[in-house]
Amino acid sequence: MKNIINQLISHKMKKLLLLLMLFTGIAKAQIVLGTPSTYYSCNSIYDLSTKTSEILAGNDSNLYSIAYFISNSDAVSNINVILNPTNYVSPSYNIQIVTARVWENANPGNFAVMDLLLDNNTPYYQDSYYYSLNIGIQDVPF
Repeated sequence: MKNIINQLISHKMKKLLLLLMLFTGIAKAQIVLGTPSTYYSCNSIYDLSTKTSEILAGNDSNLYSIAYFISNSDAVSNINVILNPTNYVSPSYNIQIVTARVWENANPGNFAVMDLLLDNNTPYYQDSYYYSLNIGIQDVPF
């Protein structure tokens, strides 16, 4: 009889444990982010908000918020946010990485971070033509 009671308790405890694991997983569901394309600029000025839809990758923008940071560690710690992401001036004349932090509005402790590459090295107009005052329009393969 004692063995049957122990088996019942053990079975109920397993169910309770599985139930708790299920609810814990739902409450802290991992946020899946997209991988944004490299952001090119010819003048080191970026509107980081234009990458929001690529980063959210189908997640409802009403349920999630996004902020940008100079470093990954700042994003994880949620410090030193870029105050004006719609007019961000990159301090680098080459390539810079900024980090996006996305969090669930209903549960701000549930967040994910990802990097965004900013590139000033590539011409802003990425076609096969450019204009020069000295030589006119030329076909230049990239």
